[in-house]
Amino acid sequence: MAVGIHIHGSSFTDFASKHPRIVAASLRSANTVFTLTDATTDAVRTNGSGVRRVLRVPNAVAIPSEWPRKSDLILFAGEVGWRKGADVLLDAWKELAPQHEGWVLVVAGPVTMDLAPYEDIPNVIVPGSLPHFEVAKLQAQASIAVLPSRGEALPMFLLESMAQRCAIVATDVGSVANLLEGAGIVVDTGSTAQFATALRKVIDDDCLRADMSEKSLMKIRNEYSSDRCASTLEDEWIRMDSTTNSARACNG
Repeated sequence: MAVGIHIHGSSFTDFASKHPRIVAASLRSANTVFTLTDATTDAVRTNGSGVRRVLRVPNAVAIPSEWPRKSDLILFAGEVGWRKGADVLLDAWKELAPQHEGWVLVVAGPVTMDLAPYEDIPNVIVPGSLPHFEVAKLQAQASIAVLPSRGEALPMFLLESMAQRCAIVATDVGSVANLLEGAGIVVDTGSTAQFATALRKVIDDDCLRADMSEKSLMKIRNEYSSDRCASTLEDEWIRMDSTTNSARACNG
């Protein structure tokens, strides 16, 4: 029987460095280990003793056939807490909101932090958790998507937002810098000043925002479309199955 293991999550590399024997024992049975990021791939090769094959297959998204007119909306979606950098975003928006009255920031997701210090910030909406289809509607409307996270691998929120032609401002975590190379703005984690500067730049420059949105879509089409990634997975599953059957025939 062919065995494939898919590693998904931002904390695997830390876990693998601390528990190499557990990781090696868990991965040894796999014909192929599928990873999302280069960092995870390196961790598997370093700590996954006996792993036969490692294949990086990124998260993938479907590309819409059409896009509605964009509005002056900035969207964050995810856990509204420290790990996702919601504090950095709200502190930055506290600075930017008074000079950008026509813009609205939506911070969607389960709230795990104290929002009392941010109650007086204008033009911010915190709707709590939303079903995926509601987030998708907001992504279609938003001109800008933001993720000031302190820990990620390859966040689906950014991939989906790029497929919806959003300009992106995010932090340098996981594979985000590689994802946004040439298509978005990446700043250091935990820096309110850098995040505010980058977000202000995108809000104030219509041409820059339009260019970023088109480059976002192009990046998804070329590297992260569901059709492209599905084909890669299908080819690997067929290879795994044929390899396993050949080995069984030789041993039989």
